Amino acid sequence: MNQVQAMQGMVPVQGLTPMQQMTVPEITMHGALEWSKALFEKLGWMLLANSHGNVMKIENYKMSIMNCINAIKNKKKEIMSRKKYY
Repeated sequence: MNQVQAMQGMVPVQGLTPMQQMTVPEITMHGALEWSKALFEKLGWMLLANSHGNVMKIENYKMSIMNCINAIKNKKKEIMSRKKYY
């Protein structure tokens, strides 16, 4: 993690292919809830995009879902590691 990522609260994403390697912002539980709600609302638009053959929007949506999942997994690991010390 470089200094800019550390200053912005970015954490590395684990378990992605080299093409998918990126960082996701550190997330709060409220942020995770809002993010997942927004993704669910966007699902209807993605069904419409799929019917029109817009593959790029679908791929971007999939990446957004993966980023959300990985941010939640990282938050879970962070919370579980804190519990070990209490």
